[in-house]
Amino acid sequence: WDLNNDGQFGDVAGMFPSVTWTNLASYGFALGVTKTIAVKVSDGVDGNVAYTTLSVAENQPPVAEAGGAYGTRAGWTVYLDGSRSYDPDGLPVPLTYQWDLNNDGQFGDVAGMFPSVTWTKLASYGFATGTTKKIAVRVFDGSTESIAYTTLTVAENQPPVANAGGPYWAWEGWNLYLNGSWSYDMDAIASPLSFEWDLNQDGTFT
Repeated sequence: WDLNNDGQFGDVAGMFPSVTWTNLASYGFALGVTKTIAVKVSDGVDGNVAYTTLSVAENQPPVAEAGGAYGTRAGWTVYLDGSRSYDPDGLPVPLTYQWDLNNDGQFGDVAGMFPSVTWTKLASYGFATGTTKKIAVRVFDGSTESIAYTTLTVAENQPPVANAGGPYWAWEGWNLYLNGSWSYDMDAIASPLSFEWDLNQDGTFT
């Protein structure tokens, strides 16, 4: 067989030869290329040559899927998921993933199919309690790319739940020890809880 149309036969041999992609590429085949190839058959006395063509399909662009919509709370790490992205033909190389977290059109804020994003990093891109922003993933197959968008929402702050403990009792002259430890913050965001007490029901807490 002549695989590079140079008139020299013997690039591969046999009735049913298999040709690796590496071998084809060495003869100038690439995505979207069509070339003439030939076979020479011989009966030991005479020979005959026949020609045909071999076409390599055009690269199919990947399909990006950004997952989401995502939700989180201030202080939490977010785990993004681009695993539903795919490449119809798997060519020419495995997909790579780059993310844009601040919608500036620049990809690379984080990378990978399943990147984790700390709250510190999210905050640096303008995320705050009660905000919703557009984010995007760009997938690249080594030749063409595709972009998909989704949203990331940071929940509003939830007020803490106060529990004053008690009921309390004391003897005259004794110190009183109050207990607010059963109070809690439903979302544990913003800052640690602080405690002030009103002991005479005047509405002033100190």
